[in-house]
Amino acid sequence: MNDLTIPFKTGRLAIVSDLHFDGYQRYTLDPIKTWGIEDILWNVDALILECDFTNGPPRNWADVFQCLSAFVPADRI
Repeated sequence: MNDLTIPFKTGRLAIVSDLHFDGYQRYTLDPIKTWGIEDILWNVDALILECDFTNGPPRNWADVFQCLSAFVPADRI
């Protein structure tokens, strides 16, 4: 993992907690759009994820990062 210096542009930082991504995926929902935070994520310089990315094991985390990288570049998550 590389160190990340903020700000890249604006110094905007978002923190997402308890995403439980696979719970939404089970119902073919996107938690980012469900909660209406896509506009927030489009405008951040970095994203911090905290706690419970998924309900299942860490092997499910790749889906979370793939979804989020549509909004925030992967190297800034």
